[in-house]
Amino acid sequence: MATALDSDRALENEGEDQFGFVGMAKRLAPSIVEASKGDGMVIGLEGRWGSGKTSLLNFLRTELVAAQSEGIHTITIAPWLNGDTSSMVESLLEPMTAILKAKEEALAAADGEQENAAKERMAEVGQLLRDYGPKTARRIASVANVAGYVIPGGQMVGGALEAAANAADQLMPVWPTPSELKQKIAHKIQELNVGFVVILDDLDRLEPEQAVEVVRLVRSVADFPRVAYLMCYDREVLAQALKSGLKVADGDLFLQKIVQLTFNIPLPEPF
Repeated sequence: MATALDSDRALENEGEDQFGFVGMAKRLAPSIVEASKGDGMVIGLEGRWGSGKTSLLNFLRTELVAAQSEGIHTITIAPWLNGDTSSMVESLLEPMTAILKAKEEALAAADGEQENAAKERMAEVGQLLRDYGPKTARRIASVANVAGYVIPGGQMVGGALEAAANAADQLMPVWPTPSELKQKIAHKIQELNVGFVVILDDLDRLEPEQAVEVVRLVRSVADFPRVAYLMCYDREVLAQALKSGLKVADGDLFLQKIVQLTFNIPLPEPF
């Protein structure tokens, strides 16, 4: 009986693909890699629940790993697994910092003026990213503290975030501001031969407040050049979450302002 039932698990083995997802992944991956070499882009991978979005993402991730030879690195984030809003920012910035640190160490082993200059630029970007996280956490803390007056427990979360931000301020100057840090990071990343593809899966599982935070992350906090976001969701469900969380009249129209390029997963024909 167990073998006859469908567990609805996402596919990972290419040999099990019976819906053409591997072929889609091979055709989509080069375009996503090219998008990560420009000014940044948000790509929407859209499909109904059960259409195979995660299976396609698994095969896409396999294809994208090969792009590391071109300096393009893939980072996967599952926002619905994060315990609070600040960790969503850190879950992106920490892997980016680790990748830059690894490149810095690799360049340190090389000799020559050109390699040393590149190493110094990567070290500077890594430090900027480490500074940027606590700065954005303070802004999230302010929202959490205000929400505490209407949401039980919200003040405690906000207080913890603000305490962390205050501790960070004791170790670093108040300036530069988050906006100035963001501009510096964007400028430095453009100087480096490195790019990122950030995969955000299962966005249609998010509560309205979490959906709003993902939008803020993509379009405000981490809107960097040479970073392509691949957002995976059921359009109708995510649009409804944004409508509720942002208190806007049309969540779908708002989503259109965020996503520049969309790919709709075709449903398998009923053979």
